[in-house]
Amino acid sequence: MAAFFSQIGYKSTAEWKEEIVYFDPQKGAPGCPLCPAAVFPDGTPARLAPGQDPREVFANWLLAPENPWFARTS
Repeated sequence: MAAFFSQIGYKSTAEWKEEIVYFDPQKGAPGCPLCPAAVFPDGTPARLAPGQDPREVFANWLLAPENPWFARTS
């Protein structure tokens, strides 16, 4: 999970209780020997394109119809 959320940056705003969360490719850059490989909770390795936000890849996996780990409502 750390690999999906390690490239997060934060920006302050004029509102004291507000913060912008964004993808920062400079943090925990892919190819870093100390950075963990992205693996989904079911053990499947994730394929990340260079510069792609890993949170988007994780969200797509989480919401995929074939994912049995996400509870659906009718």
